[in-house]
Amino acid sequence: TPVADGHRGGLLSLGSVLASHAHAADSSPVRRGVFVRERLLCQELPPPPPDVDNTPPGLDPTLTTRERFAVHSSDPSCQSCHQFIDGVGFGFQAFDAVGRFRTEENALPVDTTGTVVGLEDQQAGSAVAFDGLGELSQVLASSRAARACLPAQFERYASGREEDEALAREIATLASRFDTSGGDLHELLLDLVRLPSFRYRSLAQ
Repeated sequence: TPVADGHRGGLLSLGSVLASHAHAADSSPVRRGVFVRERLLCQELPPPPPDVDNTPPGLDPTLTTRERFAVHSSDPSCQSCHQFIDGVGFGFQAFDAVGRFRTEENALPVDTTGTVVGLEDQQAGSAVAFDGLGELSQVLASSRAARACLPAQFERYASGREEDEALAREIATLASRFDTSGGDLHELLLDLVRLPSFRYRSLAQ
């Protein structure tokens, strides 16, 4: 479907990505933030503490999604993890639960500003600010973590194998070549299909 309104571009604003990382009636900054962290930056997030209620805040027709999730910033037991998630997920707020563009939510203006805390190594303290998915995409595109994650995700998808020492070595090889190529996606795909593990299958004895 042609889109010429200037609101979309790249992976993050695809309807399939937006809708599949949301709830039925909620844009879910948490699900979208986790998607960026785990799938695009390859950063593992710890599970919530066992004594924390991780039920999303209920819908409220007088509040925006951002306001409903403010509890994550005020509660120390939530903030320790959600500082890495919500600031990223808020950048998606111009798109509702099914991926439709919007400028208002519940008759209130949508705020698409956010921060990526611990972009490269998930260490709190360093925060990169952005406004909207266009700027978030630029932040990710210039990130060392995202550049290292891309070859890993391609190799995991292509091999369909559980990650072990051998697969980790192949991922490291792909990442090194990808970096040497200056981030050339075409060369990455060629390097992937040249791997012995892609061309040969080990037979069980």
